[in-house]
Amino acid sequence: MPLAARGQTTNIIGTIGLGIFHLILSFRYCYGNHSPCLFMIRNGNGALMRLDYL
Repeated sequence: MPLAARGQTTNIIGTIGLGIFHLILSFRYCYGNHSPCLFMIRNGNGALMRLDYL
């Protein structure tokens, strides 16, 4: 039980960190473009793949 709780907390922190990471990436790569940057940030893990294929 404690391990599962710890994993869940790490997952939440990682998700928030990933969101900030994608926010920075979106400003660097999508600012001024007409690409769905906010959708990519909201999309979580799929966002990095989408940025790679832009």
